[in-house]
Amino acid sequence: MTALDGLVASATVGLAVRPVSFDGWPPELRPPVSGEVSAATVLDAAALMTAARRSQPTFSTGEPVPDPPDLPAPQTWRPGARGVVRQLLAERPEIVAAACKILVAHGAAVPIRELPELAAKAIAPGSPLRAVLAQAAGPRGRWLLGENPAWRGLLSAAEAVPVEADDDAWLHGDLDHRLAWLAARRSAEPDAARQALADVWGQQKTGEKSELLAVLATGLGPGDVPFLEQARVDRSAQVSKVAVRLLSHVPEGAFADRRAGLIAAHARVDKAFLGKPKLAVSEIPADPKDGIAEGAERGVMSLIESTPLPLWYRVLGYHPPDLAKMAQTGVSFDAATAFFRAAVEQHDLDLVVQLFAAADQPWNKLQKGDLAGIPYNVRIELAKRTVDQADQSGIATAILWLGSPLPEAILDTCLAALARYPALLAFPEIAAALVAARPDQLARVRALADRVPDPQKPAAGRTLTYLTLLTRLNQELS
Repeated sequence: MTALDGLVASATVGLAVRPVSFDGWPPELRPPVSGEVSAATVLDAAALMTAARRSQPTFSTGEPVPDPPDLPAPQTWRPGARGVVRQLLAERPEIVAAACKILVAHGAAVPIRELPELAAKAIAPGSPLRAVLAQAAGPRGRWLLGENPAWRGLLSAAEAVPVEADDDAWLHGDLDHRLAWLAARRSAEPDAARQALADVWGQQKTGEKSELLAVLATGLGPGDVPFLEQARVDRSAQVSKVAVRLLSHVPEGAFADRRAGLIAAHARVDKAFLGKPKLAVSEIPADPKDGIAEGAERGVMSLIESTPLPLWYRVLGYHPPDLAKMAQTGVSFDAATAFFRAAVEQHDLDLVVQLFAAADQPWNKLQKGDLAGIPYNVRIELAKRTVDQADQSGIATAILWLGSPLPEAILDTCLAALARYPALLAFPEIAAALVAARPDQLARVRALADRVPDPQKPAAGRTLTYLTLLTRLNQELS
């Protein structure tokens, strides 16, 4: 390890002049050497040790290094791929994330020398690298990420060291250990897990209650309603909000009965002899602890968004898509959007697709957290509808739903949208999205560059450069 500072010099002046020995290096950092040592091997070893020192202080203090699992040898990069990936990893985070996805798709990994800088970018709030870096880092990179406490959050639950979920952890562990214990127990014994939380509920910190309560989303049923009713009136508005959200999934019990009563008292369908029936709704008294917001319109919208969807047919005799289309009288509100939000929250995918067509600009109503509950094939269907209907901003939003690269099923639809709005080429995300396009499709994209408005031409030029680099990396690794 004391020879680290001389590695670069040895590789530069020649190993015949200045030989290198890796004796004394930790085995997990010692490069695999069979036969003659090359300059490239020496530089890779220097990069690995530098990254290791940045990730784990004990590497530079001489204290024992923890033994990692058996790690495969670092991959050999083709010269062309090495140069392209180095260029891409120095670009903006959206492009780096796209390059990482290409590496993963081809079973490659981020060069170890780049890992510390990328990890520093990935831990920034909202970084698109956060979701992909650990997978692209490879086994050796994930081990290094796990050695630095500041970087461990980049590892997913599957990649991180498992949290022991024993009874002692539930009683005395930190929040992560307690969440792990509760989630494991909830999956195996839902009622026992709920009771365990109920037994200690009064001793929990306000800031932790909402996270613990959210675990009950797994295995939710009528038996959870009494405890959720208790949590609903908690002094914390956040805890109350989580409880109401969970209760909106259960069409039985006290909460559902109250919701059915509100529907019966404040909503009706007027059936005219001639003409279409109309949905009439009167103002609902505010009750924040029961999920009813203040204000006439907001009160009705919140009622719909937090009411179990089956109750509407049970009380009024009409399904939500029919109610969404009825002209309203009384309180003015966007019924289609409210029912759409309820369908998204309650994971009723059939209604999500049906109500998407009825809601006003539904692509603006989907929140970031909603996408996790919508399967990718359904997202493709919603994105197709959005790209066909939306303006430039809505199209960009739909592309972000699908991530990069775009699936073949929607590429032609998106290219048609690009032809309508060439200024979309100014967004670097477009480059990441089109990586999987065929040569003829890429030619169509490049032909659109001349139609980009002058103020956006420089940005569009950079997007095409990104697209060229990403495409080349994909080809180099194929």
